[in-house]
Amino acid sequence: MRLKTRNKATCILLGIFLLSLISTAGFAQIPQTVSYQGFLTDSGGAPVDTTVSITFKIYNVDLGGIPLWTDTQSVDVNQGVYSVTFESTPANPFPPSMTFNIEYFLGVQVGADAEMTPRQAFTAVPYALNADRVDGKDSTDLQICRRRYSHKRL
Repeated sequence: MRLKTRNKATCILLGIFLLSLISTAGFAQIPQTVSYQGFLTDSGGAPVDTTVSITFKIYNVDLGGIPLWTDTQSVDVNQGVYSVTFESTPANPFPPSMTFNIEYFLGVQVGADAEMTPRQAFTAVPYALNADRVDGKDSTDLQICRRRYSHKRL
C-alpha cells in the first residue's frame, strides 16, 4: 500500500516537472530576423569581389509601391556571393502591419544604381514570423481553455 502511494506521488511529480518544461518552451520569443543570400555581378557579368553598400527594401507589391521597411548595409561580396540578415531592431523595427501573412517582395539596390528588377518574392521561411500571430491576433492575447478531468483510480 505504501509503495503504491509512493509510486503515485513520483508519477505526479514527474508529470508536473514535464508539464513545466513544455509550458516554458512555448513562451520562447520568435527571432525577428530574415536571412537572404544573393549573387552580385558587374555590368559585364563578372562576379563582384569587394565590399559594397546595398539597400534592401521590403514591399507588398512586385512593382511600384512604397517600401514597408528599408535597411542599408555594408556587405562583403566574395566571388559574387553575399549573405545578409535583416533584423527588426528598436531603431529600425518591422512595422506592425508587416505580419508576413501576405506575399512580400524584396527590392535590392547596390550603391547609387537603380533598384534591381524583378523584385524577389519571399518564400516560406520568412512567413514563419507569422507563427506568433493567429488571424492578426498576438499569441499573448489568446486565452487557454481549461477543462476539468475526472481521474479514475489506477
